Amino acid sequence: MRTMNARALVEGAILAALTAIVGIAYNVPIVGMIAMFWPVPIILVGYRNDFKTSILSAVVAAAIIGLLVNPIIALILLMVYALPGAMIGLMMKRNASPYTTILVGGLIFAFTAILEFVLMLEMLFGKSALELLLNLGKAIDDYSRYLIDMFQSATEIYRQLGVDETVVMELMDKFSASIEGAISTLPAVVILGGIFVAFINFKLVRLILRRMGYHIEDIRRFSEWRLNEKQKVPMLIITAITLGLGFIKIASVQYIYTNLLPLIMFVYGLLGLSVVTHFAEKAGLKYEIPKPLIILFIGTLLLTLKFIFPFIGMFDLTANVRRLDRNIHGGVQ
Repeated sequence: MRTMNARALVEGAILAALTAIVGIAYNVPIVGMIAMFWPVPIILVGYRNDFKTSILSAVVAAAIIGLLVNPIIALILLMVYALPGAMIGLMMKRNASPYTTILVGGLIFAFTAILEFVLMLEMLFGKSALELLLNLGKAIDDYSRYLIDMFQSATEIYRQLGVDETVVMELMDKFSASIEGAISTLPAVVILGGIFVAFINFKLVRLILRRMGYHIEDIRRFSEWRLNEKQKVPMLIITAITLGLGFIKIASVQYIYTNLLPLIMFVYGLLGLSVVTHFAEKAGLKYEIPKPLIILFIGTLLLTLKFIFPFIGMFDLTANVRRLDRNIHGGVQ
C-alpha cells in the first residue's frame, strides 16, 4: 500500500508540474488556447491512481500557476477543469462507456464554465456568487446591457472621427443584435462547448494511454455515427416537443425553444454529415477516389449546402439509409 501511495504522489507531482506548464500558457495570446488541454494530466493521474490524487494534483498545479502567473487565472483553471478532468479519469478507470464518459464530462465542463462566468460577473458587478446564481437570468441581462453600453461608448470615438451617423447606428444595431442572439443561445453554446472539450481531451488521453500499453474503448468511426433504437424514439419525441414550443409565444418558453433547437439541429447535422461521409467513403473505395478529394468534396458541401445536413440526419434516423445496426452505438474510431 505504501508503494502505491508513493507512486501516486510521485506521478501526481510530475503531472501537476506538467499541468502547471500548460496553465502558464493560458496567459499567452493564441498559445493560451492549449489551456483547454489542462485536464489531460489530471485525467491521466485519475486513471492511473484515483480521484483524490487527481484533484490533489490539480490543486498543486493551480497553486504553482497562482505563484508564477496570476491567482485569478489559477482559480479559473482549477474551477473549470479540475472536477471534469478528475471525473473523466475516474470513469475511464472504471471502464465506463466512452459515450457516457464524454457526455458526463461535457456536462460537468458546461456546469463549471457557468461557475466561471458567475465568478466573472461577481468581480464585475460586486455581487455575491450565490445572489448571481439565484438570479442568473437577470445577471445575464445586466451583462448584455453592460456590453452594449461599452460598445456605445466606443462608438463615440467614431463620431469624433467624423464617421457618418447612419454608419455608427448601423454598427450599433448589428452589435446589439449579435449580443442578444449570443445571450439567447448561451446555454446551448456552453453545453456543446463542454462536450467538445470533453471529446478532445478523451481522445488525447486515450492516445497517450494506448502508447503506454493500456487498452481504452473508443467510439466508432465517424461514418458510422447513428442513434440506436432506444435513442431513436426519445429523440423524435424531443424534436416534436421542441417544434411545438416554437408556437407558444411566452418569453420563458421561447428561451427554452431557442436553446433546444440548436442542440437538436446540431445532433441531426452531425448525423447527416456522418451519412454523407459514409457514402463518400464507399464511393471512394469503389472508384478509387483519393482521400483528399473526398475530404474536399465533403468540405465543399459543408460550405455551400450545410443547411441540408440536419434533414439528411432526420431522414437517416427514420429510414436507416446506411443499413447499420441501430442496436450498436456509433462514433469516431
